[in-house]
Amino acid sequence: MAKVRNNLLLQGLSGTLGKQLTFRQVGNDTIVSMAPAKSEKPRSPRQLARQALFAEANCYARAQAANPATQARFAGRPHKPHGGLHTMLVADFLCPPTVQALDLTGYSGEPGQLLYVTATDNYGVAGVHVSLTDATGRAVEEGPAAPGPDVTQWCYCTTTRVPVLSGLRITATATDYPGHTGHLEVTL
Repeated sequence: MAKVRNNLLLQGLSGTLGKQLTFRQVGNDTIVSMAPAKSEKPRSPRQLARQALFAEANCYARAQAANPATQARFAGRPHKPHGGLHTMLVADFLCPPTVQALDLTGYSGEPGQLLYVTATDNYGVAGVHVSLTDATGRAVEEGPAAPGPDVTQWCYCTTTRVPVLSGLRITATATDYPGHTGHLEVTL
């Protein structure tokens, strides 16, 4: 791999020259490398699925890069070398959020008690939804959690009295900006 510097003829060039050299643009640099060898064997189903996922991520990134709200959300973030908004949006699409913890220490089944959810994503969690289901599978209550003092902390205030906590399932679902979800379920 080589970088082209101070060459007006090659600066800004991209594509393949003959069957030997490939020129591409990365940031303000023109990178020259050997052309990739074409594989004769067909791609596996897993490779095709991964290729489709990246194509979907690129479509998402192109659409979101034009959105002023997205531009504002990413404005203060540091860019990695040779990575800009498009690269961050692809990474955001490919990494779903995770719910790491559900803190139920202050919960005794009464209304007005707080349940704390710790949820993370590489570029921010858009929202957290909490649902409570009894031992028979009947929904007790559900609703959105409010952002807490920390960017990873979310708070849900209970509204229903639950007389029997045994078998109660509490599920927290985090959603990121591309719309992917991560879940954590705790059964009492």
